[in-house]
Amino acid sequence: MKLEFTDTKYGNSIELKPETVEEVAKMFRLAKNAKRAPVEIHLSFSSDNPYLNIWIPKVKETVQINSVNNKR
Repeated sequence: MKLEFTDTKYGNSIELKPETVEEVAKMFRLAKNAKRAPVEIHLSFSSDNPYLNIWIPKVKETVQINSVNNKR
C-alpha cells in the first residue's frame, strides 16, 4: 500500500492507495466500520527508527458490516 501525506495551511491529509485486492478489502472494512470516536495518534522518535501509529477504533466485530448492499 502506498501512503501519501499532505500538509497544508488548512489541515493534513493521509491518503492510502491500495496495491492488492486484499488491501482494498481492508480499506473498505475500515471505512464501513470506523467508529465516530477520537483517533489516537502516537509518534515515537526516541530511537533510530521513528514511527507514527494512528489508531482508529472499530465497531464490535459482532456488528461489523463486511458487505455492500445497494438497498441500504
